[in-house]
Amino acid sequence: LGIDTWENLMRGIGRGDVVDFVEKKSSLADKMLEEWVRVHLLPWPILSPPAIPPPEITLGTVLATTVSPTTNLPSDRILLQDQFLHKSLLLIVDATPTTLVACILNRPTEGKFQLQLPKTGKPLQRRVPFCGNIPVQDLWLHHRTIDLGGVVLGTSRVGILSTDQVTDRLGTDDAKLSDFLLVRGVVQFEREELGDMVSK
Repeated sequence: LGIDTWENLMRGIGRGDVVDFVEKKSSLADKMLEEWVRVHLLPWPILSPPAIPPPEITLGTVLATTVSPTTNLPSDRILLQDQFLHKSLLLIVDATPTTLVACILNRPTEGKFQLQLPKTGKPLQRRVPFCGNIPVQDLWLHHRTIDLGGVVLGTSRVGILSTDQVTDRLGTDDAKLSDFLLVRGVVQFEREELGDMVSK
């Protein structure tokens, strides 16, 4: 496939006006289509390395997605595939030499999760944020690692607990449901890919 194929397809569906516009103006009327053509049909440009190296990303790192330091534009993945990553706040929950797994912290939803305390039978509800498009078993994040324990993410002050552990802690006076963030999904990245779309 290439530009010629695209032109033939557009003329075949009666959109020759778009092709003529492109030939005259050297740009597409539809900006999203222009980005799709740039990514999938045109040769990839050779980009100079950024003046500032990408941040070091380890377990527990918090990152904000932003424009690429090499193109000054949102990454192709954000533009054309996963728009939910736009201006997202990411917490790295798993890291290997080649891949990174993160949960999104700033995508609230209307969905709710209900916990029932075993001793009192009192129901408690917590909103479920959208943390990523890959489902995972329920994880509860919290920032009170000294008081509440759990697996600590790297050198951060963020801990992870299971639903049973959270229920146990809520049965005492030591914790409130607002201390926890429920994670039911994550996002996976290649290290190089994520380094080109975030700021630390």
